[in-house]
Amino acid sequence: MKAFTALTAMLILAGLSGCAVTAHVPGNSPDSVDCPDGQCVALGQSAKFGGISVIPREVIEDSRCPAEVQCVWAGRVVVSVELVERGAAAGAGNSILQIDNIEAKAIKGGTLRLTAITPPSPAPGKSINPKDYRFFFRLDP
Repeated sequence: MKAFTALTAMLILAGLSGCAVTAHVPGNSPDSVDCPDGQCVALGQSAKFGGISVIPREVIEDSRCPAEVQCVWAGRVVVSVELVERGAAAGAGNSILQIDNIEAKAIKGGTLRLTAITPPSPAPGKSINPKDYRFFFRLDP
């Protein structure tokens, strides 16, 4: 599990270098999740990559291995995201896709990756409130 935590930290740092994120999410309650340097987006917030905005809309699946449990497969998080192209008429340039933290998606402008998710997996039997999720995206040319 320590190796998984170290890998997650590396993915977060990698995600920060490739993305101009416009949202700052301060922790204003004990239940909220602070992101390193505020560089991540919550559901409904926008990560901008040149002329494309990526807006996570819904967590479809979170099958990550619970904290302090050894699993054969680490699991995945699947997120529904809205892609908005700059200059498109309202709604005309929008598309919805599902992306997970395992496979990248080819989109106009490059390859979109979900590089990290916070918070980490919850303890067994616990769940994560959707408002507490934060997502790190990267767009590779």
